[in-house]
Amino acid sequence: MNRPKSPLSGASPDVPQLWITLAASLFAVAVTGVVAVAGYLPPRIFVAFAVIVAASVAGGFLLNRSGMRMGRPGTPLTVAYLALAALAISYVIYSAEEAQASIVAIYLVAFMFGVLTLDAWPLVGVAAFYWLCFLGAFIARQWLRPGSIDLHRAGFALVVYFMLLAWFTALGIYVGSLRRKLRDATGSMAAAMAELQNLARIDSLTGCYNRRHAMELFALEVKRAQRGRPLSVGLLDLDHFKDINDTYGHQAGDDALRTLAVAVQPLLRATDALARYGGEEFLLLLSQTPGADALGVCERVRKRIEDTRLDFLPKQRRITVSLGMAEHRNGDTLEQTLKRADAALYEAKRSGRNCVVAAP
Repeated sequence: MNRPKSPLSGASPDVPQLWITLAASLFAVAVTGVVAVAGYLPPRIFVAFAVIVAASVAGGFLLNRSGMRMGRPGTPLTVAYLALAALAISYVIYSAEEAQASIVAIYLVAFMFGVLTLDAWPLVGVAAFYWLCFLGAFIARQWLRPGSIDLHRAGFALVVYFMLLAWFTALGIYVGSLRRKLRDATGSMAAAMAELQNLARIDSLTGCYNRRHAMELFALEVKRAQRGRPLSVGLLDLDHFKDINDTYGHQAGDDALRTLAVAVQPLLRATDALARYGGEEFLLLLSQTPGADALGVCERVRKRIEDTRLDFLPKQRRITVSLGMAEHRNGDTLEQTLKRADAALYEAKRSGRNCVVAAP
């Protein structure tokens, strides 16, 4: 608790893109089914295509559940999924007889997934692969069934399909540039938000927590204390701080406060917290620490500060702190515990300073 934590982000399943993939797959199966019902596609080809699509969607879902994201731009998984779709659709194109124009729509629907997810060069590569698959379907048909296609019409279809792919690829490159700008803007916004959160809880001079955040932490610890966990707090006051400012200047006073914060931090656990309470006062929050143990911690803090030297001070002069400590009592409010610690701090000052006093 004594050091601010940076927010961490983890990968999460890409559920929206799974739904897009599912919708596109259902559309592809529906179009293919219509072609099969019309008699332009053998039923066995439609069944084989539907099985391939179902297996692809199920595989994508399982991979996504395992933590691999389909939609991250340029990932091999996305490219592999699009390549598999192109091969399956090419098989349907080869078998579709006179309904090949209808099946081309499935090509474009599958390719749109790449337009929405891939960066420029992976998208160009996928576009070239799709055109080659389309060409391969015509070549295979002409080779295995000579004279079954009109070469003039096939050439016209290849040119038109090339133009469509080129247009959608250009659109995808533009969409990719917008996506990159959005990612950059989102990253900058996240960094700015993290910085604002730090500024909202960190004291800019000393680098430790500010009073507002310390009170939030204290309130949480009081709730834990209600379940029987011990809790202690300490109030530190830099002795003769006004004299340091008046004698050596305000910069020297700032250096003294920063030195105090840096000296105390290594003595604290991760569950403890040091906060600037106001002016030259600091709040020490000792989580899960009973009063007897807290008294020892406070004494070590006092001794560490006493042994810390400042270059601008004469050798015979050291910075010291007066420290009041109070163990939180079950049933007391946060304010009551702080009031007891403040009374102990006042007693420490009255007793000559540079000492620790525990509230009764």
